[in-house]
Amino acid sequence: MSPASLASPITITGLNNGTAYSIKVRPAGGTIGILPATAKASAAMSGTPVFDGAGVTAKNETSVYGAAVPTVGYTTTLATGDWVDTVSCGAYTDNTYATAVTLSTKPGTYVTHCSGSTTSGLDSDVKYSDGVYTVTKAPLSITAKSFTKTYGDVVTPDGNDDFTESGLVGSDEIDSITLTSLGGVASANVAGSVYAVVPSAAVGAASKVLADWYTITYHNGTITVNAAAALAVTPKTHTLDLGDTSLDAATLGFDVTGFVNSETFATTDYTAPTCVVYQGVTLKSPPYSTLTAGVYTIKCSGGAASNYSTINYSEAKFVVKSANVDVVAESPSSTYGSSPISDTGYEVAGELNGATVTCRAYTDGTYAVEVTAATEPGTYVTHCTGPSDNGTPDFTPIGYVDGEYTVEKAPLTITASSFTKTYGETLTLDGDDSNGSADFAVSGLQNSDSVISATLTSSGDSATAGVSGSTYNIVPSGASLDCECELTDLYDVTYVNGKITVNKKLLTVTADDLNLQVGAAVPSSYDFTITGWENGEDDDTNLPAGWVAPTCESSFNSTTPIGTPVDITCSGGSSDDYEFEFEQGSVSIGNPEVTVENTTKPAYETSGATANVALKATITNWAPGCKVTFTLSPSVGTASPYTVYTTASNDVSVSANLPVGVYDVTTSVSEGCEGDADTTGIVAVAPIGPGGVAHVDTYGTRYRDSFTGKTVVLDMEWLRKSVRTKNPTTGLYESSYVNVSYYNWSIYGTKQWRIASKPFAGTVTLGDGDTQSATVSTWGRMDCPTGMYPAGNVSICSAVINIVMLQEWVLTGSSSGYWRNVGEVLIVEKLAEGLWPYRCATLACKIPLPDYVSFQMRPVPGSATPTVIPVGLPGSTDWTRVTYGEVLHK
Repeated sequence: MSPASLASPITITGLNNGTAYSIKVRPAGGTIGILPATAKASAAMSGTPVFDGAGVTAKNETSVYGAAVPTVGYTTTLATGDWVDTVSCGAYTDNTYATAVTLSTKPGTYVTHCSGSTTSGLDSDVKYSDGVYTVTKAPLSITAKSFTKTYGDVVTPDGNDDFTESGLVGSDEIDSITLTSLGGVASANVAGSVYAVVPSAAVGAASKVLADWYTITYHNGTITVNAAAALAVTPKTHTLDLGDTSLDAATLGFDVTGFVNSETFATTDYTAPTCVVYQGVTLKSPPYSTLTAGVYTIKCSGGAASNYSTINYSEAKFVVKSANVDVVAESPSSTYGSSPISDTGYEVAGELNGATVTCRAYTDGTYAVEVTAATEPGTYVTHCTGPSDNGTPDFTPIGYVDGEYTVEKAPLTITASSFTKTYGETLTLDGDDSNGSADFAVSGLQNSDSVISATLTSSGDSATAGVSGSTYNIVPSGASLDCECELTDLYDVTYVNGKITVNKKLLTVTADDLNLQVGAAVPSSYDFTITGWENGEDDDTNLPAGWVAPTCESSFNSTTPIGTPVDITCSGGSSDDYEFEFEQGSVSIGNPEVTVENTTKPAYETSGATANVALKATITNWAPGCKVTFTLSPSVGTASPYTVYTTASNDVSVSANLPVGVYDVTTSVSEGCEGDADTTGIVAVAPIGPGGVAHVDTYGTRYRDSFTGKTVVLDMEWLRKSVRTKNPTTGLYESSYVNVSYYNWSIYGTKQWRIASKPFAGTVTLGDGDTQSATVSTWGRMDCPTGMYPAGNVSICSAVINIVMLQEWVLTGSSSGYWRNVGEVLIVEKLAEGLWPYRCATLACKIPLPDYVSFQMRPVPGSATPTVIPVGLPGSTDWTRVTYGEVLHK
């Protein structure tokens, strides 16, 4: 190489990749500027040749014969950043790449090959490597045909037609298959059925070897062998002379038709029938030489041949002749209720020579009473009559032999009626047909017979019979005739069941109407009421079978406006014994339903003519905008009623400036809410007496008790004193109050009830400007009722209000006893005086004998009312006229 070429990489070709070589550099001869001519070879350098070109390898691919050939992919081996512009790949039958693999290519191994750019993007040589292409066999299913044949027939499955296939590709065909079976021959018996028809060795059209192209799955067919037609066995007829012993030890023969495959009763697993002699229904066993002259019947039975559907037997005659001509009456039969055979017939051994013989059926051997349609079932006698000999030419005597006449029971069918009922209903089955309305029908009655009763039983007649058990059988039995006879003596009775079908009961599901306040939360569920239950069932504690409750829903939501009814609809639900109909309910949206409680303090005191009173109430479940109204009685000026609106809490209050007096307070709500008014409120405004002393007494006041008709004496004193004391620590004067209250009821001097003082909590405004909380009873002025006194009459009415302990006098001896606490009550005592002799500046002065008194007890707010109260006290706000009294002052 030239010296200049030494600046470039030296390329050596023809090396094997992965093999180690030793490489030396030395002069090739001549003078080289960079190496002297005599320079030694360089030291050997070891290296491993590495392919530095671009490689494209076709991927291995597979397809199934008959399926489309997939696109052949490839992989590349490239230097970093190198690429190959154009590559196309395909599947070919060999390395010449001349013939492409197609869907009709035979299963086998072929080649995948790629071609394209000869150099890569970085100018490296591109080397192409082949892959493997495999065509696999297609699945093919071949199923043999199935056959049914009769025993003795031959079935030869045809390998050209008696099969089906699935999976052939394109125009491929099956020319034939091999079909083998043990059931095709005539001797294939019924016991071995069913026999397999086995397919194999399929051959394609034009002798194409299908196994080279397909993976074949064979499916057997079958041959079912049914029994051949019935065999017919007919015994041979025999005629013997009286006393002939030739057949005593012989077996009575028979002829048979219907065998196939040259079979006889001697064939393996078959059994020959046995033939015997009968006279009527009576078996006549050998020796036959002992039989009397007559005509007998030969009957055969007991044969078995499993390849035949059945064996039908005929009868033949066995005749025993005597020296005489023998006339043997036949043994026919008829059914109860049908006309008997008028001429029962006969068999003859010998010649009658035209002699006339008549045969009849009689009830017994006297031949006096003939069998009729009314003769009960049983065995009777047939008897023939005629000449004593057969006349010319031989005048042989004629002997007559009786036969039997059988009256068979008549067939009778009793069928129970069928019914349909609803779950919960009770069905009473009527088995008494005396009135012609029984729940059964009869067919087959004879001779004006009548079935008058039958027993009918069913588990479906009760109210609890469920739908899931339906239908229920009605089983008839034990029928009786309208005679002193047994039904089964006359009839072969067949009972046919009736049916009871139980249908589901209809329940009515009614959605319960619901009243909701506007803005209320959507109910999690809606209640409903169900009517129509049976058997004590319900949807709570006694659920019916299979119960799934219905559900109800509505479109109500928190924004539904007032006055817009919303339908509640129910649906769904299931039960074994019920079905449903649904009726709508509705949601009515109204104002909030609230609870109103007056919480106004009952007593206020003032040093002036009026007091500021806080009218208060507690409103539960309120909504914003709920209007609360306090109405006072008596009404004061134009300021009453007083109103306030709920805003932020349950408690509302409005200020009222009220004159001295006693007022009933009614608290009600409107506009944004609804609720019952509270009428229990009362408030008293009382002045503070001069000198801080308030004193009222009414001793010896009498009034007539309208309940007992007796005069009750009421003694009452109420006293409050203001006591001022100096605080030794602060040196300031402090005010306190002493309250004395005493009430006593007596009848003719006998203690009955009393009230122990228990002052009511109130707020007191003192005359010196101090405001203190104290426990006081309150006395105040009130308006006298209209019409109580004449106009212009000087009069005054007043009242006292207090919480007290009601006590009852309990005797422990003739005159001793103790006061028992009954409970706390709120009392309001009103007094009226028409002639006011004192011009008191306030009401806190001595009151003379009143004209009227009213005493009322009320519950203490927030407490229970005592269950025992004084008998006969005036109630409510009634006034009682005082009939007598005197005034005692302290």
